[in-house]
Amino acid sequence: MKNVVGWICTLIAVIMMVVPQNLNAETTEPEAPDLNEDELKKIEEEAEEIRPYINAEGDYIEFDEEEALKDGVDESLVERTSQDIENTNDELQNNIDNNNVSALSSCGGVNGINDNWYDVVIYLDSCKSDQLAGALSAGSGATTIAAIIPGAHSLPSGVLAGIAAIGAGAVTSANAGDTGIRMRFTNSGGLYWIHSQ
Repeated sequence: MKNVVGWICTLIAVIMMVVPQNLNAETTEPEAPDLNEDELKKIEEEAEEIRPYINAEGDYIEFDEEEALKDGVDESLVERTSQDIENTNDELQNNIDNNNVSALSSCGGVNGINDNWYDVVIYLDSCKSDQLAGALSAGSGATTIAAIIPGAHSLPSGVLAGIAAIGAGAVTSANAGDTGIRMRFTNSGGLYWIHSQ
């Protein structure tokens, strides 16, 4: 099932890069990530544990590795997160250097979450969208991705895993106008669509 979800995300990303940028990715039959309840719970718990040590407010993501270790956060979680953040920041810098994104300090759009009984819509401004695309391009884990998204602590764990399954190309395409993105998920994490704001 993971291969099917990965293939679908890759296909959507390729389509989004080929079609004109004013079109948006949509699906009529969203598939939730193929994770069991224990895996989803672990993502949620680790994201909560690591979130206080991550600052994603600037152009780049900062991680206070020393403070996390001092406070007793699991060493392997700190190492994974540190590597994810380093790789994500490298991707952000590469995108800036290659003029694929605008300066991150001028953010278009809003951040927010509309969570109700039938779906979840997540709004990310252009800066957070660029950070998400960088994290996805860098291959960051669901825990790190969940920790850098504003308000993610209130999301169902399936949605956190669903965010990690989106292709970076789809995020970049939806944010092409530096307006930010909005993503609609089922409560179990299946992606309905991703659009610009």
